[in-house]
Amino acid sequence: MLSGLLEKHQCAECHFCCVFDKEDFWEMPSLLETTAQYILSFEPSTILNRDDKIFTFDVKNITEELYPCPALTDKGCSLPNEFKPFECSIWPFRVMQLKDNLVLAICKDCSALKNIDSQIIDDFANSKVRKLALNYVKKYPQIVKPYHENYRVISPKVDIE
Repeated sequence: MLSGLLEKHQCAECHFCCVFDKEDFWEMPSLLETTAQYILSFEPSTILNRDDKIFTFDVKNITEELYPCPALTDKGCSLPNEFKPFECSIWPFRVMQLKDNLVLAICKDCSALKNIDSQIIDDFANSKVRKLALNYVKKYPQIVKPYHENYRVISPKVDIE
């Protein structure tokens, strides 16, 4: 989904968004049932919670310092595109709750974007990501994360009609 801004190999080599420490558990993606079942098919020990139509990783008993996504391999994500969580497909962008508004934001820590002009990033987000993200949020509002200072707001207000 991010072709034109990032190359697949950049994400596959980085893994930043696929490994979580305890302070980052809130950033873990939400999964549709098909994705949850797919992950359980190759990693049956994964514990998931269900919230209506969305599954989330159950992190309360994770004791490791770092928790990699069960789909992460040395070559990047092992999930086929049809099973990739939406949040992963638009990363480093997120729809976030900032006060009373939904905003489109971007993670400031994504190293693949460090050398790309912020106007190019914003234009890409507003032309390619914004509408898709908003449509997805209409169906699955659980993916909206609370705003965090590690993100930069791109679209100051997002209207969901």
